Amino acid sequence: MTFKQFLSQYNGQQKVGNTPENKGQCVGLVSVWMDTFSIPHVWGHAKDLYANAPLAYFDKIPNSETAVPKEGDIVMWNSNMGGGYGHTAISTGTGNVNTFEVFEQNNPLNSNCHLSTYPDYSNVIGWLRIKAYTVPSTDDCPAKLTQVTAERDRLNGVITGKDETISHLGDTINAKNAEIASLNTTISSLNTQVATLTEQLATAIEQAKKVSNLTESLTACETSKKGYQSDLSKCQTQVGKIKSQLVPKKYLSLKIYNIIMALE
Repeated sequence: MTFKQFLSQYNGQQKVGNTPENKGQCVGLVSVWMDTFSIPHVWGHAKDLYANAPLAYFDKIPNSETAVPKEGDIVMWNSNMGGGYGHTAISTGTGNVNTFEVFEQNNPLNSNCHLSTYPDYSNVIGWLRIKAYTVPSTDDCPAKLTQVTAERDRLNGVITGKDETISHLGDTINAKNAEIASLNTTISSLNTQVATLTEQLATAIEQAKKVSNLTESLTACETSKKGYQSDLSKCQTQVGKIKSQLVPKKYLSLKIYNIIMALE
């Protein structure tokens, strides 16, 4: 029986085991997997299986930084798992040095047979590799190669399209940068014009103040002029009255007459 056949048969099943004591336990599922290869029963809690397994039937692979369990390998955890009894499960072969997937039972407690992915190898002792089990080879490599090649070609097309898009965006960015530079030049010129107009405005304001002051002075002069004209008119009226009261010229000396006439 291949592991995939075993997984298909027992996935979702409950109380799997080959003794009254291990049915429903993590050890029960692993023991049934061993029975598939007519391996004598390995006794002990989950944490003890690694040490108790006979070398005639198993290769023992200790957990290390570079080791990765293969399909069908029986993985064991130490007493930090399973309430002090440890834990055991069957590797699906999916994983790497950081994480791995297993087929297990009773983790969490009382759970049925199911697939689980562990994020790391914490508390893993190692795994037993059944000598009688060879991972079936697949003959779908050509199909997968074709699929991978097609996906590669598709992604290359996507990359080419993205490169063209990036190139176009680069041209657009360069054009926009040129526009920005031109606008900055225009802004600089306008700032210079604004500075000149500001100076001219300040000069115009100063001149307007002078004009305002001159206008006020002119208004005052006009007012004074009107006063002087009024006084002159009064004087002329007085002179007229005086002249009307003067005696004829023949009774006055020429000098006095001329003085009087000059009052006009």
